[in-house]
Amino acid sequence: SLQALPVEVARQVAPRPGYHQRTELILFQKKVLEMVTTVSFLRMLSLRRERCLRALAASRIQAHVRSKLCSHAFARTLRAIVQLQGLVRTFLANGKRRHHTQSVLRIQAVAKGRSTRVRYLRVLAAVTRFQVRLRRARFRHRLTVGMVRFQRTWRRFQVLRRFVVLVKEHILAREAARQSLRQHHSTQLERAATILQARVRSRAARQSMPSRGKVLSAVVRLQAFARMALVKLKFYRSKALVIQLTWRQPGRRRGAYKLPWYRGHKGNVRVT
Repeated sequence: SLQALPVEVARQVAPRPGYHQRTELILFQKKVLEMVTTVSFLRMLSLRRERCLRALAASRIQAHVRSKLCSHAFARTLRAIVQLQGLVRTFLANGKRRHHTQSVLRIQAVAKGRSTRVRYLRVLAAVTRFQVRLRRARFRHRLTVGMVRFQRTWRRFQVLRRFVVLVKEHILAREAARQSLRQHHSTQLERAATILQARVRSRAARQSMPSRGKVLSAVVRLQAFARMALVKLKFYRSKALVIQLTWRQPGRRRGAYKLPWYRGHKGNVRVT
């Protein structure tokens, strides 16, 4: 376009009046194309030159940096070599003294180790003896406590067994005495009833016939009363025996009571 060209060039390539429009336009386009090609070629050359200059400057900078890095690395390596040489020389110079010092330290360590081992073995033997004594003492204590508990339990069992045997013997003796007394009373009652019946019958035989029915009814009632008295007596006797066998105190279980004369007893005893 004409706007992208300089003013002088645009004036030179501008169409002149008097020519044919088409021919002028073609010539104008050719000139413009030649000028654009020339300008683009010049621009390309300038850009290539700038790139070459930049690459050259960058390569120079890189070479300078590389040389600096190489010099620094060489200096560091040289210093390390010098230090290593100094260390080796110092090590070689101090070899005998170090060997002597290490020998002395080794001998001291061996002596200290032997003395420490002897002390450790003594302490270990003392601890072992103390542990053995402690275990034996614990075993004897446990054995003594077990024997004491067993003796206490055995004595308590013997006392309870004797008490139960005595209670059973006492209850059986009292029951036998009550049974004999009950039999004696029942025998006396039966004998008295028999005598009374005989007397009533004899008296009824002596009396008149109309009053015989009343006498017989009275005799029957008297027999029923005697039988009821015997039944009630047996019931009361069995009830008293049951109450005595299952004697209970306030605040205690049924059938359990404490031994008042046994001081070492703890707890209640159930009569079986």
